Amino acid sequence: MLYQTVQAWLETFLLRHSPDPDDPASPRTLPRFVTQELRAFLACGIAAHGFCRVHCTACGKDELVALAWQSNYTSSDRAA
Repeated sequence: MLYQTVQAWLETFLLRHSPDPDDPASPRTLPRFVTQELRAFLACGIAAHGFCRVHCTACGKDELVALAWQSNYTSSDRAA
């Protein structure tokens, strides 16, 4: 459910948090890492964004496994 919510509302959220050059009272832009992390979250588990082939030597079966999203964000990135 979280994935579907982010997918449905991400662009609206980003637009609402973009500064309006004609309105000095408009909100500041989001930190770049917020946009990057949300977009990376949406790419998680989609085979087109990376996958690996796993082979079971016991039964001979092959499976494709979509790579999972992992954040590289650390607290030190926040200070930058």
